[in-house]
Amino acid sequence: KEKGLNLIKTLCLFAVYLFYTPIISQILNVFGLTDENIIMFVADLLFLISIVILYKKSLRDNWYSFRKDYSWKKKIGVITKWIAIFFICNMAMGLLTELLFPSAANEVVENTSVLSGLKLGYTVFKTIIFATIAEELLFKKSIRDVIENKWLFILVSGIVYTAMNFMYSDFSNPYIFVDVLVYLIPAFIFSYAYVKNNDNIIV
Repeated sequence: KEKGLNLIKTLCLFAVYLFYTPIISQILNVFGLTDENIIMFVADLLFLISIVILYKKSLRDNWYSFRKDYSWKKKIGVITKWIAIFFICNMAMGLLTELLFPSAANEVVENTSVLSGLKLGYTVFKTIIFATIAEELLFKKSIRDVIENKWLFILVSGIVYTAMNFMYSDFSNPYIFVDVLVYLIPAFIFSYAYVKNNDNIIV
């Protein structure tokens, strides 16, 4: 029963994640608000608040566990280790791309071009606050609540995260699969880091 409820909750969260921006946009347009940056900020903020409220108990428990089980030295060590692994993998992917597909280096990942067109304040919120809280809860916590097997979770979480980022991409681009790998490899790394640290979302 609990598994079934978790599955329904996760599916509902992903449905909301897919459609909340256009819905909020329509509502705000009725009140004469048409600024795209403000609309996206309000929509993202509402989703962020909602998912934090939904998982507040888990967040609180994970925070207490993080404070209790990790000394300052261990906190810094764990975070530094996973950031280093992430950067090494990113550099390796960049080098591989340069060697195998030199023309792909001039291609801009679609997400990057979208972010470059946004106002600085919203970009900072989207990348540093929204992505690290709302999206981690969505792509890690909610999926992990449904999938117990750690390797299956890593696979599903990584693929779903990458698919969401490329949902509206142009797949006729010959280098699209290189861009996909740039998202997929870090997604697998962070999903592995999540299970390696006892499913503690704070880490």
